[in-house]
Amino acid sequence: MARSPIRSSSTGARSAWPRVTRSLFWWSRRTVRSRPSAVTGQRQAGSTSAAPIVKRIPPPKAPFGAFKELSIYVGGPQIYTPWVFFGTCWCRWCWWGNTWCFYQDFYCPFATRFNRLFELPPWVQLTPWYHGRFIPAGCLYQCVTFPPPDLFAPGRILRGPQPNPPGKFFGSEQPVKPTRLAISPRYAEGTAGNLRNAADFSSTFAAMSEALRIQAAGTPTNAYATAEIFQLMSAGQQSAADALTPLIGELFEVQTNEPQTLLAAMITDLQNFQDGLYGMSAQLETGSAQNPQPFAEASAAVADLAAQIRNLPSPRFANPARNLDAVANVLADAAARVTAGLTNQQAADLVLWDLYVELPSEVYHFATGMMPHIRVRLDLSDWIWYPTTIDSVEVQMEDLSTGELLNTELMGMYMPISNLSEFDLPLFVEEGTPLRLWVKAPTSLSRVVDVTAQDGLLVGPVAMLAGDANGDDVIDTNDLALVQADLGQGGNLAASVPPTDVNGDGIVDTKDLALVSGRLGFKGDDLNLSPVADLAVAALNFTPVGPDLYDVTPVVNLSLAGVAVPLEWSLYVNGALIGTDQQTTAVPFGCTNSLTCPAVPCLMQVGTNVVTGTCNAQCWCSASASIHALAQVSIPPGAQVQVVLDPRGLLTLLNRQNTISTTQLPPLLSVNLGPQPNQATLSWPLPYTGFVLESTATLAPPQWQPVIASFTTNNNRLELTLPLDQQGRYFRLYHP
Repeated sequence: MARSPIRSSSTGARSAWPRVTRSLFWWSRRTVRSRPSAVTGQRQAGSTSAAPIVKRIPPPKAPFGAFKELSIYVGGPQIYTPWVFFGTCWCRWCWWGNTWCFYQDFYCPFATRFNRLFELPPWVQLTPWYHGRFIPAGCLYQCVTFPPPDLFAPGRILRGPQPNPPGKFFGSEQPVKPTRLAISPRYAEGTAGNLRNAADFSSTFAAMSEALRIQAAGTPTNAYATAEIFQLMSAGQQSAADALTPLIGELFEVQTNEPQTLLAAMITDLQNFQDGLYGMSAQLETGSAQNPQPFAEASAAVADLAAQIRNLPSPRFANPARNLDAVANVLADAAARVTAGLTNQQAADLVLWDLYVELPSEVYHFATGMMPHIRVRLDLSDWIWYPTTIDSVEVQMEDLSTGELLNTELMGMYMPISNLSEFDLPLFVEEGTPLRLWVKAPTSLSRVVDVTAQDGLLVGPVAMLAGDANGDDVIDTNDLALVQADLGQGGNLAASVPPTDVNGDGIVDTKDLALVSGRLGFKGDDLNLSPVADLAVAALNFTPVGPDLYDVTPVVNLSLAGVAVPLEWSLYVNGALIGTDQQTTAVPFGCTNSLTCPAVPCLMQVGTNVVTGTCNAQCWCSASASIHALAQVSIPPGAQVQVVLDPRGLLTLLNRQNTISTTQLPPLLSVNLGPQPNQATLSWPLPYTGFVLESTATLAPPQWQPVIASFTTNNNRLELTLPLDQQGRYFRLYHP
């Protein structure tokens, strides 16, 4: 007799739910399976409820419709705290600012519930990528530690924590775009078109990978001892176990209507994996682990689940099955470590590697592998740390049949790497489409590989040649000078390791110098797309034209390679798209087409204006200019304003990271005479945060300095009274 997916929190017995509940609303009114208490071993009761989400769509052509929203979170600047060394382990916090959400909708009618659950055939894309809402700022706790010798390449010697990639430095904000994934499926039965909340393997394991990482709001800076890390991991493992409940219920629903031995085995495996996670969580809540049984139970369940996944009717599933093999291996390794006893720091750190470094990464890549995808394997022979310590790889895709650069709305795709040295690209095009993939890992040169789109295709290994210390995709004397200047930085007690540690062993030394000097003149591959440009937002000017109304004009630094380019830009206010301007074209003049160009003036026509620029050695004309404004934009005081250059990705940009700029409009600064003769009062509305009142005696050029004075509050405004018998001054509110 098949077991129901839900365990009662009061009795521990499994029981079936009424059919109508499971088929439509069971996820929104589920009873969460309880976890054992660390003290008594009894299950703790708990339940959640939420209103069901029902959408209306056109009737599907097949009886089992599905709608999926795929969200990719593209982060802003990151700041690292110093590494703290625990003997064989380094830990730190990574803080990220507000994160943008890009989302894309898919729909597909399926012939059976089974095909729908496993996405056979793949989904049909309904929409392009949309720029969505902000995700609040937060922190992720990073830990890197020596891995178990039998799970790590032999002969590699680690001498310090992982280096930061180019463009990211300790204690400073640098624009980066780490990519995180969330998936929201909804299902419809019959032709009514009502959509219910649903779960599949991709959405469930993506949520589990997030839950398994220690995250926090605000800006925590404290480091944790290993026991505290175990306790923080406990809650995440419970949440990961809870996340399995909807998936088990969905499998049970399919098995009830379309019985298969394969599904019954998967249900049992997922239930046992869930029980193992609950048991692991209960132990780690004590700050240690003594009983290997839940680790072994989880390992055995995942190993069997991998075997079942391999039996699915598509070659795609061989890739995620290998991720499950890796999960089973690290859980088995953790069980062996617990059996031997966590009697010293090294033993505890090895378990930390299993459960905090390896487990979330392989769970994430199992999630992406269960979707239609292309998997790319990298040759990271130059990198000494294990692959997951690489921040992410940047990827671009070109459709060779049309010359179109795909997924440009994402402003570049940044994909995390598994410890199998692999990453997945969701398959957004029809199978058989010729594609060109451009891949670049930090401190390595980019590589291009041509493939034909096929679900589950494994590409590679693609060799990543290290030595690009500054991230400009060329290994030259600039990289050599940087490495020479940083020699000796890093090591066990380093607060941060610079990106000049190009081989990623934790210290900048003669090995890095040898890598760079041996590859001088090497360049990365090019997608050969045109036109090519280098754009950066220099400033954003606001001209008041009415109450809370402004003409908004971007000032842009641009370098062009001798061809005309469109300068499109989009404006967002508090995360909402206000408009896109497409009225400006830039055309350079005066740089000759020789192998080298002197540093002489050149001209550039930007819209109707002509500005003077400079030719560089590559015959590019570089200049700074204002582009066409968006008029009469409604912007409330204190609003967050963002400009995005080239939002449709029409250009091949040398550094797309510089094409986004976010600022905050200051409150309106008012000046009134009084309250006494020969006095004036400056005031602006409350609340406001982050702004500083500055003044200067001249605007040619301005010498802005903070105003040091006592401010008062009056009628919900902040005020400053100034004498009129002093030298004239200009004032502004400035957001550093």
